[in-house]
Amino acid sequence: MPVDPAPLLRITNLSVRFGSGDKAVPAVRGVSLTVDAGEAVGLVGESGSGKSTVARAVAGLTTPTAGSIRFNARRSVQMIFQDPAGSLNPKLRLWAIVTEPLRVAGDTVARKDRRTRAADLFESVGLQTEALDRYPHQLSGGQRQRVAIARAISTRPKLIICDEPTSALDVSVQAQVVNLLRDLQERFGLAYLFISHDLAVVDHLCTRIYVMKSGEIVESGPRERIIDAPEHVYTQALLDAARASAPPLVGQAFSG
Repeated sequence: MPVDPAPLLRITNLSVRFGSGDKAVPAVRGVSLTVDAGEAVGLVGESGSGKSTVARAVAGLTTPTAGSIRFNARRSVQMIFQDPAGSLNPKLRLWAIVTEPLRVAGDTVARKDRRTRAADLFESVGLQTEALDRYPHQLSGGQRQRVAIARAISTRPKLIICDEPTSALDVSVQAQVVNLLRDLQERFGLAYLFISHDLAVVDHLCTRIYVMKSGEIVESGPRERIIDAPEHVYTQALLDAARASAPPLVGQAFSG
């Protein structure tokens, strides 16, 4: 029988504490999850549940206290942050922003060729190439998040960590961004670890869901099971809140 390939990302018993000694605060406790190649996995919880701390640990921005984070391809990981305005360098033109990961990775393409690459990236995320020489402050919030997505896919990563990428956007724009992420997943075979407080968004994009509360995973499973038959009272509360906002956001998102 063929052996199943290893997950693209495997987190095992991850714990993160902030502070030291008796004043140390546990933010994440014993979290384990996997993301396979080409799969979108949701990590859902309210503000303060620890989900963004998990994302930052995976991205190497926070140091774990215990546990392990293993990648099949460590350099093939990028991140999309919650606030597009804060994550884009205001002093750089947009073409330079979206190709910056190439420079950091040691890509030696000429300046002219980087502009050509940036134009291709803009087209991939639905932005007009006429905006290549603009600055972030000249764009709307939704457009800035598209620039952030273009930057994330510039190195053709295998995994993108999406940390609440729609929560800072107007409701009318959120569905457009979620649909764009789904289209890019299909086009480029991307895997996502999608962090969100909103099960309506996660239901629209992800095939498996982990539910996080007070630093721990309280429930996990296939999307259909989590949405149609949640087992934990906390998951049901998240569903109730999400269903209240689902119609204007993603329309027919919920399967149940």
